[in-house]
Amino acid sequence: MAFSCTSGTAAIGIERVHEALSAAQPGIPVVTPIEAAAKGLKALEARRISILAPYHQEAADLVADHLVAKGFALDRCSTFDLDGDQQMNRLSPASLKAAARDAIHPQSDALFISCTGLRTAGIVGELEAALGVPVVTSNQATAWDALSNARVGNLSRGEGRLFGQAHSAKVSG
Repeated sequence: MAFSCTSGTAAIGIERVHEALSAAQPGIPVVTPIEAAAKGLKALEARRISILAPYHQEAADLVADHLVAKGFALDRCSTFDLDGDQQMNRLSPASLKAAARDAIHPQSDALFISCTGLRTAGIVGELEAALGVPVVTSNQATAWDALSNARVGNLSRGEGRLFGQAHSAKVSG
């Protein structure tokens, strides 16, 4: 079962999200984008990261603070500084690609593109090739984690380097 809001999870609190979803469906594993991103970045052995987010800086900082608390060094946190879902959902893939090129810090091991409302499907592979580092997005990480929890064995059809990584119980969010 997946909760589909990265900054919302950070703002509400992971424990509260898990409690609410587990109350509705006890015994079902809960996936949140922010936890899935941390798991994915760890699976890719990223230590230093850059973040690209559509939100206002305060919301981006919540996401960044969570990832820093999980042990990642934050090189850069870039934001579009948008007001809400309607603006965020309208960002074009071309805008995301251009912003990603500006967001990645030269010392970062990976780029995390935060927000499940962004249209990132279809651009991850292109970005990884252009940037030379893995790119993890909220939607991609959530799908990877959910499919892994569902014990789907072959994840190689997913987009990006993350789907080439085995999910492991050792990789905790």
